[in-house]
Parts: sequence; structure tokens; C-alpha cells
Amino acid sequence: MPLLVMSDKVDVALLPPSLENLEIDMSPELSAAWDLKLQEHGQIIPLQPHPSLEELDISNLTDKDQSRLLQLFPTITALYIWQSPELTSLQLGYSKALRELKIIDCGSLASIEGFGSLTNLRSLAVSNSPGVPAFLELLSHQQLASAEILSRLETLQVGDGSVLTVPLCRRLASLRRLSFWSWDSRRGETMIDLTEEQERALQLLASLHRLDFWHLPNLRSLPAGLRRLASLEWLDVEDCPGVARLPEMGLPPSLTRLHVRRCSEELSMQCKMAARENLDVHIDDLPVDYVII
Repeated sequence: MPLLVMSDKVDVALLPPSLENLEIDMSPELSAAWDLKLQEHGQIIPLQPHPSLEELDISNLTDKDQSRLLQLFPTITALYIWQSPELTSLQLGYSKALRELKIIDCGSLASIEGFGSLTNLRSLAVSNSPGVPAFLELLSHQQLASAEILSRLETLQVGDGSVLTVPLCRRLASLRRLSFWSWDSRRGETMIDLTEEQERALQLLASLHRLDFWHLPNLRSLPAGLRRLASLEWLDVEDCPGVARLPEMGLPPSLTRLHVRRCSEELSMQCKMAARENLDVHIDDLPVDYVII
């Protein structure tokens, strides 16, 4: 579905008022048509914001188009930006209702303007966009309102361990779920192991309840200090064939779910042996019975 039908105005009114989800490929052709209409109207086009859109999914977003696009959808609670290599700075001042932000394959993105206005943000996902972890790290050192947004995050999905720094993890006081997840392992992150510094930072996530490792073909081991995550209840490992064993220190006593899919036979066997009365173990979605010996 095309986003804009050019007439005397940017005719968002042609979209159904009840529309909740919209996907847009901001192609060069669409952008050029928009530029032409702006020229015809002296760079001024009356805007009619859509009244109820909740989820906006955009690809090929550019610096030039983002402001005039995002201001049309002030009600969105979820924003997904994909495959936008030309985007260098994301401006979110029009998107104050956001609860979920996902940034995938934006290799030139270096900053996020208006981050401090996202007081409702609870979920952030970043993959194959190396400038975003660097932005978050810089933000974590600042005593600004925008840095306080980090303390409200409940879910964080990242492509590798680079986001795990001590200053940032100290800010993530409400984080309940952390997922390491590769969007495209052929072109994106190649996570191998957590460094010692990243392991130390992970221990600062005192409220962490769930930890995921998904689609990481180069991952060789799970965090050595996993047992020290005192609040961890759920560990999920999927498509990580290089992981051959559980950490030597063992699993956290608080763990109640251990799910493993499409991993090595060695890891699967160790997980079966770890089954206990209060630990629900699933291997390839099949439950492992706990047997009293």
C-alpha cells in the first residue's frame, strides 16, 4: 500500500481512519514524487495527521524524508525502521507515544534526536546498526532526562555484546528481558563470546528475568557467570550450534525454564541432565521429563 497519494495535500485521509498497522517502502520514486509536490506548492503542504495508527514499519528512510513523514503519525506506539543505509540521524520528537522501537540494518545511523521525549518507551531492538550502541553508551554517561529513559526499558534486543558496558547496564534498572539476536548473520554481527567487561556488565542487570541467544552461528559459549544472575527465570537458546555445554558454574537456582532449539547434541544432552523438579526443560520444543533417581 503506498503511503501518500499526492493531491492538494499530503492525503493521509485516504488511509482508513481505523488503520492500525502500516508498512512503507520509502522508495526513491516515492520520495521524488513528494519533492515534486512540495515544489508545486512552494515547499508548504498542509498536513493531516492520521488519527489512530499504532504501528509503522518503514524501509529506505532517509534524513530528508523522516521528519515530514513521522509527524503524520503522532499516535504510533511501535516504530520499526529497516534497511535504511542513508539514515544518519533519527528524529523522534513527533513520536512521543512510542513504546517499542526497532532499528535494523541502518549502518550510517549515529544519533537519535528527541530520545528524551520517549517517556513511554519500554522495548528497544537494534541489529546491524553499529552507531546505535555507541549512541546509547554516550547517553549512559550523561546526566540528562534522555538518559533516564534507559532506566525504564524492560526489553532490549541487540545483535552482539557491544551494548553491554558497565555505565549502560547500571542505567538499565528495569530491564527484564535481554535478547542477543542476529538479524542477518551473513552480513551482520558475528557474536562469538562475551568479553570479561561485558560479563561484568551483565551482572549489573539485577532485574533480568529472561535471557535469549538466537541465530548466532559463531557463538561458542554461554556467559560464564550465568549462575550469578539471581533473578533469571528463563534461558532460551536457539540456532547456536557452536555452543557445546552449559557454563561450568552451572545455572542460576532461580531458573525455571530452559528451552533449547536446533543446537548441538552435546548442549542438548547437558540440558536434559539439568532437568529438575522446578526447572522446565524443553529440547526442540519437546519437554524433558524430570526423573527422580
